[in-house]
Amino acid sequence: MSSITPATQHPRTRLAAISLCLLACFCIFTFFQTQADEKAETLIAYFPHTGVVEEVEPNEVHYRKGLYPDTLLKSDNVQVAIDYQDPQDAGFFDPQEGADRRARLEEVLAYVVDTLNVDPSFDITLQVEVWKSLDDPDLPFLAQGGTFYSSQDNFTGGFAHELLTTGSRGSLNNPDIIIMVNFGRDFYAGRGEPANHEADLSSVLLHEVTHGLGFATGCDADGDSRLGGPFTYYDLHLVRAEDGHPLFDENETELQLPVSVLTNPLDFAGEHAFETYRQNRP
Repeated sequence: MSSITPATQHPRTRLAAISLCLLACFCIFTFFQTQADEKAETLIAYFPHTGVVEEVEPNEVHYRKGLYPDTLLKSDNVQVAIDYQDPQDAGFFDPQEGADRRARLEEVLAYVVDTLNVDPSFDITLQVEVWKSLDDPDLPFLAQGGTFYSSQDNFTGGFAHELLTTGSRGSLNNPDIIIMVNFGRDFYAGRGEPANHEADLSSVLLHEVTHGLGFATGCDADGDSRLGGPFTYYDLHLVRAEDGHPLFDENETELQLPVSVLTNPLDFAGEHAFETYRQNRP
């Protein structure tokens, strides 16, 4: 009985075959990676108070400490991790007022978490990064707060909104809320009443944290996006005061009304705002 003996392959032939296989795999990987890069989103850090817009790549790390925050506030199902970029002798670490400044921020964040109606099934950590404080009395703003938005969404609530409403994060490399304070202006960091020339730090921080939660408009005076494309969820609730006609349709990113409407009275027609204010909506 005859048998068939497999032909012995020369080592160089095997090496060439392996090389061709690896080259093919590399070409396929490069093609799909290129396709992915072309569709990759850009993250937009937006500060409504100052109008500052900063674009970053999703894999660019802005959140420095992450797992080892300076302060960790704990509640039933929402933790708040606070990281400060200030040096140990300035801003929120000022030798005289630093402890009070940090205490006011922690109180504000604890109040916000306690007030929000977060799904009790979530187990999440809200990451707050406090950028290096300014010390310039000539700047026209007290503080600025904001969040990151995705360029791929027509209407977006931002990272903090996404985390608090879905339980999932927009990015592991970037914080959910960003805050920066200009301590060159006169602040009162206590719990009493500020003097006439002082700004109440707790009130200012609450305002900026609210912007960090996504309460902002992405619409400028010409009806274009301040964010370079997307608008915010809250723009969907903007209506003309005289007849309640919405400015935007959720399927379109263009104004449904003439740009001139932006110079006329507007209402915010969110369901809960209407329940609270009835006919006197803000």
